[in-house]
Amino acid sequence: MTEDCFSDNIRQTRVVMKYEFKKYSRGKMLIIFAMLMGLVLVMSTALTWLDGGFDNGSADLAFSYASSLQFLILLGATLLVSGTIVSEFEDRTALALFTKPIKKWSIYFGKFFIACIVGFMFVFIYYAIMAAICLAATGSLPSTILVSMGLALAFMFGMAGLAIMFSSMAKKFSIAAILTFASVLMVAQLISSMLYANAIDPWFMIDIAGASINGSILGADSMLWRDTAVMLVWGLVACAAGYITFRRRGL
Repeated sequence: MTEDCFSDNIRQTRVVMKYEFKKYSRGKMLIIFAMLMGLVLVMSTALTWLDGGFDNGSADLAFSYASSLQFLILLGATLLVSGTIVSEFEDRTALALFTKPIKKWSIYFGKFFIACIVGFMFVFIYYAIMAAICLAATGSLPSTILVSMGLALAFMFGMAGLAIMFSSMAKKFSIAAILTFASVLMVAQLISSMLYANAIDPWFMIDIAGASINGSILGADSMLWRDTAVMLVWGLVACAAGYITFRRRGL
């Protein structure tokens, strides 16, 4: 009985993921973020070329591209994830969705999983382009590029958790997007600065852990396991908090 119930939940989750992916592929946010990522790559390439970065080693070149990733992932979570729950309420599609024989567990985690997959896909594409440029310009790849990519995936997971939490709480997509963007770009950085000012190491803040994405390229961070754990915990705790809010939320 329990096994059948679990199998049914997994099946429903896969159905939600399937239709959520169709929404992504037909929506404008995916195209907008792809264009923004392309713009960041073009600007990074132009600035690196003007600064003579292509004459340096592969590690320095990869560092110049990885330095934009933390902001880019934050932007991706804002555009791609922060509307995934709140849009159902804002567009009133929840009225039809919640009357179907599908559990909120499957709806929530189906949306979260596909949001992570889409985010991971963009991270892979970014690193593939970065690797191609490094190979073309220097003939080699930095040995730390896979480590940096793993940290970027962990940061993407953490940001997806925060974004879906705010999406579960907000009444409008615009509010969820602002909360997601400001939580890291402004609030987290402000808290980290205040802790630094009081001689407290804010290693547990997601923005500090996320800085290891580019720092690891040059081997500047020796606590990579801790930074990875911090980002994953942020994502898991925020995702759980969002699910509790979503379950209690009415139409």
